[in-house]
Amino acid sequence: MTIRFNPVNPAAQSYPKLHLPVQPVFSFSALKIIPNNGLQPSAFIRQGIFLSNARTCLAHAFALSEINAESAVLIPAYHCGSMVEPALWLDAEVLLYHLEPNLSPNQHHLEKLINNATKPIRAMLLPHYFGFPQNIDHWRAFCDTNNIKLIEDCAHSFFGTTTQGKILGTSGNYAVASVRKFFSSPDGGILIGENLSPTSLPTIKPNFKSQLHAILQTLLLSAEFGRLGLPGQLILQLDKWRSKLKHHFLSAQTIPSKEESTTMQWNWFDPALMHIKGLATSHILMKYSRTQDIIKIRRKNYAQLIEGIAETQHLKPLFPELPNHVVPYMLPVLLESGEADFDRLKRAGIPLWRWEELAVSDCPVSQRYRLQLLQIPCHQNLTSSEIDWIISQLGKILGSRKI
Repeated sequence: MTIRFNPVNPAAQSYPKLHLPVQPVFSFSALKIIPNNGLQPSAFIRQGIFLSNARTCLAHAFALSEINAESAVLIPAYHCGSMVEPALWLDAEVLLYHLEPNLSPNQHHLEKLINNATKPIRAMLLPHYFGFPQNIDHWRAFCDTNNIKLIEDCAHSFFGTTTQGKILGTSGNYAVASVRKFFSSPDGGILIGENLSPTSLPTIKPNFKSQLHAILQTLLLSAEFGRLGLPGQLILQLDKWRSKLKHHFLSAQTIPSKEESTTMQWNWFDPALMHIKGLATSHILMKYSRTQDIIKIRRKNYAQLIEGIAETQHLKPLFPELPNHVVPYMLPVLLESGEADFDRLKRAGIPLWRWEELAVSDCPVSQRYRLQLLQIPCHQNLTSSEIDWIISQLGKILGSRKI
């Protein structure tokens, strides 16, 4: 199957700066003195291989599953490019499987792909979209029956369990998680799996200058969104002065940038980072963040959004109920009124995403969700008043059903 990604939205470059951060940003109040003890519902805090991002972790999981030019891998038709490019880099055949409207795999289509495969299928990638768990026991049994490795994609589900209480990430042969989607870290991905330890892969530590640069960028991003008060204003001013000093010591980085890399063909995945460890800043922020607060506030913000948009026209939450075992990544909502309204939402500076550049496929759900399924943040650094602002802007632009 030839993979062809959909084009970038041509209007994207003209959208204004977001009023609020889509991902968590640093806050001193989010830290604690005592490190996390691993009692939280997460498989990733105290174990695994800590790398620069989740997509490099995924590339390693594919490689460990013997994904190569002589094999194929099952990847969901609804995806971001970072879920697909690591497999393409390994020269594997990518088979895009169909999804149901609730984003669970379409088993009939999976069986069809398996029966018609011209290369041995070595692995299946199964995301827990937006933090809502798949029927993991069923799909593990399905993969075992077909001699396929199951890779749990926990980029959206760093925390959480199944309905039966099984921690997400512990059922697959391998699992990957994204640190920066749940913590205010500049990078970070974690790989866990069969017979893996933190020293199972050769890794390279970022040097001291890169570590300092990461700290500065973390503080700058937080300051840009007004999270650090007067110290943040001082940081922004210092950065203006720093940018004028051509040879300032923080400007040098040892980690290859995409501009310096020879892998410009990749939009979401950089092979040059395959063995780069995650930054110490990211590890510290993960280890010393108030994880129970992260879980509590994300759930509260999600519930506030659900209640707040209940009367908003043209919006339909994909998961209107929030079970007790779910820790949400974002609120997925279907925008049923078309591109004109999406453009208006973006131009209002409302923080939201969509996976419009996913690969072309014959999956009707994925091709519909490419433009209609919006991702609205509910992370722990958004205050109740900021959630109210998002709700009010959505209502102002889209209107109310009561009218």
